[in-house]
Amino acid sequence: MRRARWIPLVLMVLIVAGVGGVYYLQKRIQQAQAPPPPQPLPMRLNAVAPDWCVTKSEGARPIIDICAKQFEQVKDPPRMELQGVELHLYRDSAKEFDRVRSAKATYIPDQATLYSEGEVEITRGVPVQGTPKGQLMVIRSSGVTFDARTARATTDRPTKFEFDLGGGESVGATYDPSVRELHMHSQVKLDWRGRGPRPQPMQLESGELIYKESESKVYLFPWAKLKRGGMTLETAAAVVSIEDGAIRLVEAQTAKGNDVEPRRRMDYQAQGLTMWFNAEGVMEKIVGNGKARLMSTTADGVTTVNSDLLELNFAIAGKQSNLKRALASGHGEVASNPAPRKTGVTPQAKLLKSETIELEMRPGGEEIQQVRTHNPARIEFLARRKGERFRAMDAERLTIDYGARNQIRSLQGSNTSTWTEREKQPGKPAPPPARTWSKGLEAAFDQKTGELEGLHQWQDFRYEEGERHARANDARMDPRQNRISLDGQARTWDPQGSTSARHIDMDQKTGDFAAQGDVFATRAAERKGKSSSSPMLSGDEPTQGKADWMTSRESGQVVTLSGNAVAWQGANRLRAKQIEIDRKRRKLAAVDNVASEFLDRGGDKAPRQSAPVYNVITAAKLDYDDATRLALYTGDVTLRRPAMVVTSQILRAYLNDSSKQSSLEKAIADGKVVILQSAPDRTRRGTAEHAEYYTGEERVLLTGGAPTLTDSLKGTTTGRQLTYFAQHDRLLVDGQERAPAISKIKRR
Repeated sequence: MRRARWIPLVLMVLIVAGVGGVYYLQKRIQQAQAPPPPQPLPMRLNAVAPDWCVTKSEGARPIIDICAKQFEQVKDPPRMELQGVELHLYRDSAKEFDRVRSAKATYIPDQATLYSEGEVEITRGVPVQGTPKGQLMVIRSSGVTFDARTARATTDRPTKFEFDLGGGESVGATYDPSVRELHMHSQVKLDWRGRGPRPQPMQLESGELIYKESESKVYLFPWAKLKRGGMTLETAAAVVSIEDGAIRLVEAQTAKGNDVEPRRRMDYQAQGLTMWFNAEGVMEKIVGNGKARLMSTTADGVTTVNSDLLELNFAIAGKQSNLKRALASGHGEVASNPAPRKTGVTPQAKLLKSETIELEMRPGGEEIQQVRTHNPARIEFLARRKGERFRAMDAERLTIDYGARNQIRSLQGSNTSTWTEREKQPGKPAPPPARTWSKGLEAAFDQKTGELEGLHQWQDFRYEEGERHARANDARMDPRQNRISLDGQARTWDPQGSTSARHIDMDQKTGDFAAQGDVFATRAAERKGKSSSSPMLSGDEPTQGKADWMTSRESGQVVTLSGNAVAWQGANRLRAKQIEIDRKRRKLAAVDNVASEFLDRGGDKAPRQSAPVYNVITAAKLDYDDATRLALYTGDVTLRRPAMVVTSQILRAYLNDSSKQSSLEKAIADGKVVILQSAPDRTRRGTAEHAEYYTGEERVLLTGGAPTLTDSLKGTTTGRQLTYFAQHDRLLVDGQERAPAISKIKRR
């Protein structure tokens, strides 16, 4: 019984031990299966958390989401260290947001700023639902500070950005989504590709850039450089306007640029420059304002346009833009400096000035087709090489047509004037310029040399070259021959005289001219007291003339009148089919139906106040030499004096000084001479082969061919030589040997 009592006790011990073992075993199992206790927080942190997110909203509209894969809240200074950061900044519509990603960032609650020292990626315009249309703008940089209150991001580090229309880079950038503005701080480079299957990209460089999305404008300053294809633009500042993703407008300040093509280079500049582009990015128009300048260079030369305002319009051919029209307004100037030709000839340089000048280009934009002015204009043909003349034309309006190789073909003007300088001869003073005026003008130019080959002016034409003048209804000039043809009420004059006619053809170099149709000419009186002065070429009175034709040579010293010619000085007159007056050699000649009239007051013995009388001589031909005062008449000559007529084949008339009362000193006739004197009560008729008449003595000498004198009162006398004195009614007969004189005298 005693041995049985400890069995329950042992069982109890075993049970207790078993239960205890099971308990400890279970406890160990539980301890083994329980999670480890959390590590104690470092002293600098208040909290840590994985997969941390914070959302800020206004009602149902989200404003900002910030998430991080790891979150640490630092005690001092208070801040949050985030890893694997992604920030969503929602736009007003809440359908898009701007996304900011960074491997590591620091958030400072007191300042509400997020800063990332490492690389940051900003993606603009991410749709909340669906996939984006095209490539979104992505900005990559480092050292970025993000303001959580304004969502403004900024950095001073190198920044790159990409978008569907291009990409670029800068040093430093700021993005403010509240105003949708991107600011590139410095060293900006931007490649704008544009849209389309084959877009023509534009490269932009600038010191600074601001892109205002709300305005669709890019501001470049304080300098900018734009390049597209062969076009380059450099400017102090510029504004680029964007429409539907394409650059449509560039507004630049203090700009200069160029457009280089295989066969042409175009340079332009202005204080303000505006450029328009089409949807494909091809240039349509350029406007330069303030000291605007365009210079077009081709193999044919250089054309330069200057004005206050310059407008260039382009024709679009695919991806190419060609200059179609240029309009220069305000102090406009177009200068043309042609290149030397292969022939060795270089066309003359030209300068056109007007307030408004319009240039129209040929297709392709390389050559000028026409130039028009809308205000008074002046074109100058510059003398830069030996042999070239300076010419200038002024007009109320000018139209210039061009041929090939930018060579002027013709020029038209209204209310015009011209100025032509003559070539200066060595050792001589500069000759006076030739000037013209007219209502209308048209000029033609040689297409090979570029020289003026013809000038036509009409309606109230006037000409002036020193003391030489002219005018007409119509004028044509041949500059190569130095000739001007005047038509319609034509007149030319200088201090020595004037000529009018229906038509005058004049040599500009020498002053020689030919006149035709109703010619009337006058020559001023020469210096008085000239020793050689005579009635035929008197220096005391002006000479006048009329004819169907007239020529003037040797500065007007030699004048020829043809066709019903009449020349006169005072009361002295000469008629013939042709009259030539040579004042230089002091000679005169007349042919065909010659008739001369010389004033004669009745001889040296006549009273001073007696009525004037004339010596009238007709013949087939007249030659006069003032050195001898001999007038030689030939061919059916007739001399008529008061109460006397002399006919012969040849007559030599010796003239007195023009100061004498009688213009005729003596007359010597040869060949079938007949002298007829008449008075109311008697007549005398003398015949011979040779006769001499002396006016002072009124003496007649007849010789040769059986001279005969028949007096109606005294009969007929024949002898070898007969001398008759009219004043004394005395006759001398000198008979030949063995042939005494035969006289038949009527007795009263």
